[in-house]
Amino acid sequence: MEEHQLKPLPGQKWIIVAMAVMFCVIVTFLAITRPASTGFGGDGQVSYVAETGSRPFHKPHCDFAQNIPAALREKFQTRDAAVRSGYRACHICRP
Repeated sequence: MEEHQLKPLPGQKWIIVAMAVMFCVIVTFLAITRPASTGFGGDGQVSYVAETGSRPFHKPHCDFAQNIPAALREKFQTRDAAVRSGYRACHICRP
């Protein structure tokens, strides 16, 4: 049997490269212009949460943090406080 390969149309390769470059530029722009999270707001907002008896700590909006039962939820105002308490950063939300 004869093997058929799809070949890009003339100029199509450059369009794909241009789209990839634009995607990178947009993602970089959004990362730079997004306000940095200070973690703990002056209004008493919790910065980081962890489950008692578990190893990782999370940002409050992390899916894992939202599944922690209230009775087992430990709250921290700073990242350093969580680390000093023996917790490690979640590999998903990267606090």
